[in-house]
Amino acid sequence: MSDSSPRLAALFFFHKDPEVCVNRLQLLRRHNSNLPIFGLYGGPLAELGRFRPLDRYLDDFYAFPDERPPVWKWQHGDLVISQWHRDRGSQLAWDTMAIAQWDMLFFGPMGRLFGMLAPDELLLSGLRPVSEVESSWRWTRAGPERAEYLAFVRSVERAGPTVTPLCCQFVVACLPRSFLDRFVDIPDPELGFSEYRLPTYASLFGHRFQ
Repeated sequence: MSDSSPRLAALFFFHKDPEVCVNRLQLLRRHNSNLPIFGLYGGPLAELGRFRPLDRYLDDFYAFPDERPPVWKWQHGDLVISQWHRDRGSQLAWDTMAIAQWDMLFFGPMGRLFGMLAPDELLLSGLRPVSEVESSWRWTRAGPERAEYLAFVRSVERAGPTVTPLCCQFVVACLPRSFLDRFVDIPDPELGFSEYRLPTYASLFGHRFQ
């Protein structure tokens, strides 16, 4: 990264298989020796002790404090990250956060992958208007998921200027601090699904996408 690039950090987001997590963190550290790597544990609190060996690879270790069902954490992973930012991330030094999920492999420097991001830019894989998948995507096509999506759209319309609903695949993701600073205070936070909630609010806030 150049000196004008935002300060990049990684958020290692994990909830299972501590041995696999150690392997992934070792790879991250091998290629990113100077990169801050913050840990976000989203698994059962009763199993937290099994993951303490990860401390040696992390610059900070945070456990999501709410005992929520695994399916809730999967559907609302963005809210788990939002809680991390509210409680811990906002106190740490970073400008752009690359999300490194526990089962992802990184074989090179994150700065080479994401150093092109400008301040306030997001990177979200599979980004597109919801309208392109609305009739076929589980989360928007029919039934209670459809009803919740329409309720989400109405909530967003009340929150600010009209925007085109967007969706993504929350696999590769980089989030700027300025986005999370506002995202922690969205209305109706549990309404909807992370893969359309994140990009739609980013658009509402006026962020650019890479």
